[in-house]
Amino acid sequence: MDLFIKKYVLLILFFLVFEIQAQVPKLVTEEEVPFFVKKTLRDLYPSVEILEWNELSGNYTAKVNSSDSPGRINITGGGSFMSSEWDLEIKYLPLKISNYLKENLPKFRVIRLFVEKKAKSSYVVELYKKRGKLNKTLIFSLNGDFIEEKK
Repeated sequence: MDLFIKKYVLLILFFLVFEIQAQVPKLVTEEEVPFFVKKTLRDLYPSVEILEWNELSGNYTAKVNSSDSPGRINITGGGSFMSSEWDLEIKYLPLKISNYLKENLPKFRVIRLFVEKKAKSSYVVELYKKRGKLNKTLIFSLNGDFIEEKK
C-alpha cells in the first residue's frame, strides 16, 4: 500500500509539472513561427521591430518596439489577429481616468498603463494598494469612461 501511495503522489506531481509547463509561453525563433502569423504581423504593423516571439497553446505573441512605445501583438497559429497591447508612460494617463481613480480608488496607485486593441480599443490600468502587488485591473474606453474591472 505504501508503494502505491508513493507512485500515486509521483504521478500527480508529474502531471502538475506538465500542466504548469504547458501554460508558460515558450520562446521560439522566427523560423519556428508560421508564415501566416508573420504575414499578419507585417500587414498590420509593417514598421515595428520584432524583439522576440513566444508560443502558447498554438497562438503566438510578438514582443515588439515601435517608434511610439513597446508592445505585444497576439496572433492565432492560423494568422488571425487577436489583440495588441501598447505600453504608455503613466504620465500620459488621461485626466478623466485620473479623476475617476482619485474619486473611487484614492488609496491605489497606477503601476502600469497600456492601450489594448481588440475589436474595440481600450485603456487598461493596473493598480496596487500595498507593496507593489497587483490588486486591480480596470478597463476604460478611449474616451476615459469606466467599462469594467477585469477579473
